[in-house]
Amino acid sequence: ATVGTGTGPFVASALTRKGDSAIQELWLCVGALLAFVGGVGCAAATNLWPLMAATTVRTAGSGMIYVFSSSLLQLEVPSAVQGRVFAVELAAMTTSSAVVYLLAGYANDHAFAPHFVMSIGTAIALAVLLPLA
Repeated sequence: ATVGTGTGPFVASALTRKGDSAIQELWLCVGALLAFVGGVGCAAATNLWPLMAATTVRTAGSGMIYVFSSSLLQLEVPSAVQGRVFAVELAAMTTSSAVVYLLAGYANDHAFAPHFVMSIGTAIALAVLLPLA
């Protein structure tokens, strides 16, 4: 997972001029698409190797989403409040991630098969991706 999370944003950032918000928005869409495709791959994986490959794709996309959404947000806010905005965004992401992991773990343990739980997450990613298209 770490390979994708680091590689996706790093490669995309290397291909982007600093402050070019149009290209950053494009990378944000590419990241959403990679997260979706990787999520489908994770849901469909039947053994470790396809799961690892799909996880790398999924985390490359999620890393790109986080990096470029944060960058676009920071371009929009005044310099005087950028630190506070970043802190609130990070707190919201951390809290929502913890809640989602808790709910997914409960669903996985008590209600649904792991493939079904991953499919739900992928469907949510698709719902987020469609308005970007």
